[in-house]
Amino acid sequence: MHRGWIKLHRKLLDSSIRTKPLVLALWIDLLLKANHKPNNFLWNGKEITIDRGQVLTGRKVLAEETGLSQQNVRTILKLLKSTNKITIKTFTKFSIITVNNYRVYQGDGQQANQQLTNNQPTTNQQLTTNKNDKKNKNDKNIGQFNSLWLKYPKKRGKVEAEKTYIRLAKKDADIFGKLDKAIEAYANECKLKNTEEQYILQGSTFFNGRWEDYTNIVKKKRSSLMKEEDCV
Repeated sequence: MHRGWIKLHRKLLDSSIRTKPLVLALWIDLLLKANHKPNNFLWNGKEITIDRGQVLTGRKVLAEETGLSQQNVRTILKLLKSTNKITIKTFTKFSIITVNNYRVYQGDGQQANQQLTNNQPTTNQQLTTNKNDKKNKNDKNIGQFNSLWLKYPKKRGKVEAEKTYIRLAKKDADIFGKLDKAIEAYANECKLKNTEEQYILQGSTFFNGRWEDYTNIVKKKRSSLMKEEDCV
């Protein structure tokens, strides 16, 4: 999430939200987090697309990441929705917030970039393609991490966890599936044991190796089930 830049039009100076610091803070936060291009991730076995100008998030996550209370976040989102700045599609575990008129706010640099690329020598075109491929892979990894983070039971250590996931994804093409199962196993364990939040591992710790313990748990359970079936 911490790459690139966005545009802020001077029309914001004339906007009613300029005089409402908390509203302005959350509005800019949404602009910073909105996808600059479509992204896909898996949820409950289904592929969901997060389009350009959309943010996959939730009130609790927004509150933790901005320092606002959940009540403030709820009130501000309601205000932004009523003024037609955003639309919200709610799911069981998360919401997809669409920044309306995103192309107006941020423009569409694809055409300009394409024209620039067409005027460059072949070598530069290849360099641009390689950079775009790398960026696409990075965007995909970020989308996958965000879907995993929504499932993780403790929202602490996100920045380090994201860095670790991107590093792992470069080495292991199957890391998303492995971590998805490990998080599910760990979350179920915390729920069954009624683990207090202070004793739940921070995300940075879990992603940085501890997840492997819960991958082994999944494998052991499968192995145990197979042995039981052999005895039937």
